[in-house]
Amino acid sequence: MNVDYVARQPVLDKKLNTWGYELLFRAGFKNSFADNIDGVDGDTATMSIINNALLGNISNHTRDERSLINFTRSLIVDDYALLLNKENVIIEILEDVIPDKKVVDSCRKLKEKGYTLALDDFFFNKDYHELLKLADIVKLDFVAASVDELKAIVKKIKSYNVTILAEKVETQDDYNFAVSQGCELFQGYFFGKPVMIKRENIKESKFSKLRLISEVNSNAFNIDNIENIIKSDPVLTLRLLKYLNSAFFSFRSEVKSIHQAIAMLGPKRIKRWTTVVSAADLNEGKPIELLKESFFRAKFCETIGQNIESNIFLDDFFLMGLLSYVDAFFGQPKEVLVGDLPLSNNIKHALLGHEQKSMLANSLELAQALELGLWDYVDSISTDKQIDGNLIKTAYLDAINQATEYVSTIPL
Repeated sequence: MNVDYVARQPVLDKKLNTWGYELLFRAGFKNSFADNIDGVDGDTATMSIINNALLGNISNHTRDERSLINFTRSLIVDDYALLLNKENVIIEILEDVIPDKKVVDSCRKLKEKGYTLALDDFFFNKDYHELLKLADIVKLDFVAASVDELKAIVKKIKSYNVTILAEKVETQDDYNFAVSQGCELFQGYFFGKPVMIKRENIKESKFSKLRLISEVNSNAFNIDNIENIIKSDPVLTLRLLKYLNSAFFSFRSEVKSIHQAIAMLGPKRIKRWTTVVSAADLNEGKPIELLKESFFRAKFCETIGQNIESNIFLDDFFLMGLLSYVDAFFGQPKEVLVGDLPLSNNIKHALLGHEQKSMLANSLELAQALELGLWDYVDSISTDKQIDGNLIKTAYLDAINQATEYVSTIPL
């Protein structure tokens, strides 16, 4: 497939807000960064990202957040970084770059011009002394290094003026340990992992919002059922009436009842409004990136569903993608939660991985694989299901943009 892809992986701060994204390029699904397939090496990968930046396309992936971009030795010493905007691009020096005089001199030039430098997958070595003096960020790999190794590295680099970024942080315990070691930035999927393994009682207010999401996205749109669920939550009731009586709608008379509000909005708008607001409430106490990624999956799956022949109800794609993080929202196993929800069997089977051949399951697998940059796996699904690579790329970019819009416009 002759299609270029850029995966983005979020970087969070200690408050679990999105600090920026690392951008990873692949020229088609089969061209992995490390394997140098078909001549697509690190230089080509980074050059593609630089070209996209010069064309203004980087903001499609990051919405002008900070972008970490990998740089090889040749691109550093040839001054390609100077083509990029120093205000929102971090030059990430790959771990296999030997810090010889040319590299150090080039990095010193970048620092003098105001660029931010990061050292990737760092293991302490005295040869890196000069680079450490120039670096702003040091990335520590929480998978490749043991606990003792991480403690030793942190101890040795604390004398340098650097921010420590913990990457491949997969669990809450990893995150807690990273914080205890003085890490200030975090990259990984710990925010999407459930931290509780036993069943606990879910607050009724949260469960009612989960039921509301399911109800408005069900095949049978029932105003009475939706009205009863909204009425059971005073905050949700107030939000809906405030929303309908805002200047955005400018109705001639005040909307005073929930039934009237639902009827005036209509199925499509009430679905979107309730889904956005309810999901935001479910996300309380969680990183906003979790909500953003949930909507990314929802919109990506929906777009894939719109463009393939399928006998599955289209809204099932959106709802399945949104609920794919239900375990992270509640901190409980997905198997426990999904069984209690009034969802179609198609959605339940896809969420629990019971049906690998359905288009619902395939669209969710595509979204997850794109998030991780698992290009070979994406290629196998797209080839097997005859899903065009350009459709996947378009769906990916549209989903990023729409998810960001949803999160930024959540009614408070």
